[in-house]
Amino acid sequence: MPIGANAGQNLTEPKEKPPNGGVLPLAFFHWRTAMTFEPESLAYDQLASVQAAVSSEPELKSSSISVSMVGRSVLLKGYVAGYGNREKATAIAALIAGPENVHDRMQDRDSTTDS
Repeated sequence: MPIGANAGQNLTEPKEKPPNGGVLPLAFFHWRTAMTFEPESLAYDQLASVQAAVSSEPELKSSSISVSMVGRSVLLKGYVAGYGNREKATAIAALIAGPENVHDRMQDRDSTTDS
């Protein structure tokens, strides 16, 4: 129990009340409900899962794909042996991280050797 100046105050109340009769504006709570924070370890777990899944896929052995994280997004870079391999790698990453969190910067190996 608080002793002294805060003795009659609820421990969850702020020390000073807002000027508008003690009611906080709705905008004050917006950032608390709209943003969700995940532990950093979850991003590392997700990165490790995508890396392991892509490297263990037999169809992608002829491709050189680098997997990295940028914020919550999984970034796929490197060279793939064809469109099917690109789709396969993107699908694997999307199953783990969600399709909205996968960014593809892979290049076709065939298109780079034509020029």
